[in-house]
Amino acid sequence: MKQFALLSFLLLASQMLASQLFAASSLVISVEQKGELVAHEGHFDATIYALSPSGAPIKNATIRARLWHSDKYGLFTSDIPYVDGIMVFDIETAAPDGSLHVDAMLPVPGTYVLEAEGFDPSGQYDHAPFMQEYEVGQLPHKELNGAVLLWFLFMTGFAGGYFLLSKKGESHVQ
Repeated sequence: MKQFALLSFLLLASQMLASQLFAASSLVISVEQKGELVAHEGHFDATIYALSPSGAPIKNATIRARLWHSDKYGLFTSDIPYVDGIMVFDIETAAPDGSLHVDAMLPVPGTYVLEAEGFDPSGQYDHAPFMQEYEVGQLPHKELNGAVLLWFLFMTGFAGGYFLLSKKGESHVQ
């Protein structure tokens, strides 16, 4: 029984040591987005950081950032289908202080996907792509305009039906 406990302790300790070594050799990508995303009004204003596992910025890192409009809509298309899947920006640049600031206008509502990668010049840290989705909502007045249009069409149909039914009993034949 003691041998089993010792063996399980050694196995657990080796797994913990391996996970700590793997965590120490990874590159962390962090994105900070400021404000709410609204089409035609706000900008996509984000800062992408290349950080070591301890949280310190990696000096002279190379950061690649790509932002595109997603083309996943299922049954329906977006309002403006020719922008589905379009690339907003694709940047690869040196980041002397370990950060990259991007500012872009998101023209149409929908889902935008940001993919960021960081490369350590010393080769000490491994990297994995970071992917995040941003949802850009409709303009508030667009939904209100749709509701007003539906109300107008309903009232026009109701008034037309009332007019036709009220004239049904009258005969213009002599």
